[in-house]
Amino acid sequence: MFEEIPSPPPPPSQRSAIAICGAIFALFLSVAVITWNRWSRPLSLPRKVEAVQIIVCGMLSGVFLLAAKAATPETNRKRVTTLLFVSLLLQLIIDVLR
Repeated sequence: MFEEIPSPPPPPSQRSAIAICGAIFALFLSVAVITWNRWSRPLSLPRKVEAVQIIVCGMLSGVFLLAAKAATPETNRKRVTTLLFVSLLLQLIIDVLR
């Protein structure tokens, strides 16, 4: 008669949070190097916002990477969610400007 309510998925472990933040940090660092060499000067407004996105998301992932080992799994989950939300929000702004 009554079905069991499934429990929510467990938050990521510290090891997986470190791996996620490290991968995102490496991704944004490599994107920054590639785009720095490819973009011409002066930068248009969408490219300036893209540069801000690369810098902000790279710095956030670096800070979260440094603090991931000392944080609780729930805090790491919130940080990874925040990082992805900020990245998507800045990408939405870029798309609106284009």
